[in-house]
Amino acid sequence: MTPILAIPIILVLYKGTRPSRIMRAEIRAARKADKRSFKSQALGLFWQLDTIGLVMCVLGFGLFFVTITIANGPTSEWSDRESLLDSPYSRAAHCIVLLVLGACFMVGFAVYEKRYAPHPLIPFYLLKNKDVIGCLLIALFHPMSGRIVNGYFYTFLLVARDESYLSASRLTSIPSFSATIVAIIGALLVRHFRRLKPALILGFTVQTLAYGLMIRFRQSTNSRAEIIIVQILKGFGIGLISFPAQAVIQSACAHEHLAAVTATYLIVFYLTVSLRLVAPLVTKQITDPVVWYWDSNRRRYLDKRRSRQN
Repeated sequence: MTPILAIPIILVLYKGTRPSRIMRAEIRAARKADKRSFKSQALGLFWQLDTIGLVMCVLGFGLFFVTITIANGPTSEWSDRESLLDSPYSRAAHCIVLLVLGACFMVGFAVYEKRYAPHPLIPFYLLKNKDVIGCLLIALFHPMSGRIVNGYFYTFLLVARDESYLSASRLTSIPSFSATIVAIIGALLVRHFRRLKPALILGFTVQTLAYGLMIRFRQSTNSRAEIIIVQILKGFGIGLISFPAQAVIQSACAHEHLAAVTATYLIVFYLTVSLRLVAPLVTKQITDPVVWYWDSNRRRYLDKRRSRQN
């Protein structure tokens, strides 16, 4: 269904970005006038795309965050004696080397972009803009705070509330659905009133209220209606945070840097979402208590069963 549902937005983007007839004629004339060889054109495209900076950025963030995720898994340790190299500290050395390499690539990426890149991927002068810095911090911490809840909410519904798989899936998808509806309504209101920051403030206020209510209604005895209302409020906050923040950071830069700033915002946002920065750190503290409670309850159940048989 995704390709079918994406057709309207693809058509709108195509209509909005398609050059006019005069512009198309000028583009064809410019291509015919370009007498450079294929090698020269490929080299120019190489520098314009900032390929070196892209590779360093991907390697740096990938090595750093993937290593944190792997090393802090529920069955992993920083020094695992059952590693492939049969060394007590091979896993620790392996992880430390990857972390150091990732940090070096990230530092090298920053230095290269600021001093040596002919066409920098990130215009560093924009990092002095308070709107840009604030939106990048939102892109970092907002999905991180969501992962604290989302990483274990589905399991909570299945285990603590004894919900079915279908019911748990529907309950976890409520925030996404309500966020989409609220984002559309919020976009129409922002277009009318020409104000973005009040929407952000309202979104953070509502989402803080939603997290507080999730803590309040965390018991298995709370009704399903209470959980649904809390999830709707959470989606309301998400819809008034993510999209307005992206619009704010886009409005803070010039037209030629619009794509770079948007890409930077989305890189920070989706790195935090996909690599789950918070879950690996919390998992190590949750796994041991869960295993202990599981074993103790299992032993208590077996003892009761043996006593009944006797």
